[in-house]
Amino acid sequence: MSRAVELRPGLWEVTGKPQGFPIPRNMHLFRLPGDGLLVTGAMTLPDFGWDEIEELGTPELVMVTSPFHNANEAEFPGRHAFCKLIAPAATEEAIRKVLPVSERAEDVLPELGIGVLSPAGLRPLEVALDLPVEDGRALVFGDMLFNLPHLPGLGGLITRLIGSSGFLGITRIGRAILLESAPAFQAWLRERAETEDLALLCFGHGTAVDGQQAARDGLLAAAARLG
Repeated sequence: MSRAVELRPGLWEVTGKPQGFPIPRNMHLFRLPGDGLLVTGAMTLPDFGWDEIEELGTPELVMVTSPFHNANEAEFPGRHAFCKLIAPAATEEAIRKVLPVSERAEDVLPELGIGVLSPAGLRPLEVALDLPVEDGRALVFGDMLFNLPHLPGLGGLITRLIGSSGFLGITRIGRAILLESAPAFQAWLRERAETEDLALLCFGHGTAVDGQQAARDGLLAAAARLG
């Protein structure tokens, strides 16, 4: 059964496979001031639903980080009248074609202490989030970085063959869709690795990396894979 794992006080990760999706995905829930929740990587699962989410708080903001994952986001404001969908400025127009976006993330999240990061070297299709946690900052990535272990079965074989598991870094598909300048993205990752209070890395696909040194090493390894 899927469950919410508390990575830090007020920050949870739920891992599951939405119907029709071949590899695990993570949803992250972050408690905002006033006990509302910011949801990123939104999904509803057969064995983890509204009751479990609402035990943690009331969804207040749902972040649509890219045009690639938007199957479940509209369910949240449909259930919670005061819940808003927010999107990055760079992808707002594309996302508005399929979802009723209320506001831009850059206009809402910084006032809550949350950074909206547009990585150098990537096409403007996705952002990362920089969340304040009790021991520093947590970076939350979508598709730009994976940290999937090799998975069992046929799905795992396919994931290995397409270059999407067994490392922390941008995948082969990510390179084709997102990457614009490898040196620029490499420099950006190295800059993030030097964040003084970096405490945690979270991913839309894969295992979180906990601790300042481990997070720093992980970002440097992702940068090194770019050549």
